Amino acid sequence: MSGGKAELPSGIGWFLALYCILFLVAVVWLAARLALVIPIMIMERRGVGVFARSFKLTRPVQWKIVGVLILYSIVSAVSILAAKFVFGSIFGLIAGGERPVTVATVLTAILVSVVLTGFSVLASAFTAKLYLAVRDARGAIVESA
Repeated sequence: MSGGKAELPSGIGWFLALYCILFLVAVVWLAARLALVIPIMIMERRGVGVFARSFKLTRPVQWKIVGVLILYSIVSAVSILAAKFVFGSIFGLIAGGERPVTVATVLTAILVSVVLTGFSVLASAFTAKLYLAVRDARGAIVESA
């Protein structure tokens, strides 16, 4: 109430950091296992069984998908930040302004959204190709058994 900065009790910071790291690992693993939910919904027209099917198809390649998700996150974040800072600086020098919304901020937002759209298309294409590859490989295993 006095406007002072709230402090965490000693020892809570480390616990909170460890908890956040473990939570992030669990979310990335779950995202990798559920990566094929949308292609399965579209191609196989399953109901709630899409989750079990996704777990079944991603079992042999789950750690590869985790690696790709981490790499994708790093590359897309660096690209988006680079676009924001580079184009923001250039447009700020050319068409600067002191207000919150200027021509420079609008043009920067447009170019950052173009970069973000490119990475979204890349993720969708990767997911579709992964689904086709895993489905065909899994089908070959089931047929040979």
